[in-house]
Amino acid sequence: MKTQIKTLNNLSWCIGIALAIVGSLLAESASAALITVNNAGFDDESLVDNAATAGAPAGWATDDKSGNWIAAWNPLGTDFTGATGDGTPEGGNGANVAAIDIGAAAGDGLLYWRSDPTTGSKLEAGTYTLTVALGIDAPEAIKPAKYTLFFGSDNKWDLASVSGLGTNLPRGSLEDHSCSVTIAGDNAHLGETLVVAIQAFYVEGGSANWVLVDKVRLDFVAEPIPEPGTLVLMASGLLGLFAYDWRKRK
Repeated sequence: MKTQIKTLNNLSWCIGIALAIVGSLLAESASAALITVNNAGFDDESLVDNAATAGAPAGWATDDKSGNWIAAWNPLGTDFTGATGDGTPEGGNGANVAAIDIGAAAGDGLLYWRSDPTTGSKLEAGTYTLTVALGIDAPEAIKPAKYTLFFGSDNKWDLASVSGLGTNLPRGSLEDHSCSVTIAGDNAHLGETLVVAIQAFYVEGGSANWVLVDKVRLDFVAEPIPEPGTLVLMASGLLGLFAYDWRKRK
């Protein structure tokens, strides 16, 4: 009889451990999603090789200042000879980039996307990662433009950002640059419209050049929220462990 009771106690302990582990794993699972960014490759405009349309590409907006301008541009294949970067628009009609011109007028060019305020994604608790393919078009050995990527919401554009110099960007290629942020469940900006922005700056003493932008990607991993069934599993497991401990003490 004692052997049977001991066996039952051990079994209840094992079941309690198993339920607690399963509940914990389910609670920690999180859903990953790719958030749709309109015209993320800037290919909505149908452009022949070396053609450009001035102004913000479709689905995007701009706040041009000081003589700088923005365009959707379809580079020639020779502009990207030997390019290996992600999203390189090497030849072919419709393989566009967004180009932010940094002129000698000293200022900055801003290109941004905002999710639809009615039907688009809103800021939620979880982790956001913004990835953008960047390059530069300038014949000079020194390319003094600066750039900054922003991810945020309507009232807080810089929840995440990353900056760099044009000297770190490849000519004739594009490479991925990223920034990430984890939004807590009590963040004051939850529910606001999402914003992605790319800003390029002129650096004093430099010459005019272009910052090229392509393949904008916004990934989101939601903060894990235990479902009722998960909570029941965890509670059952913990209760089993408590009962085993209590019986053992008796």
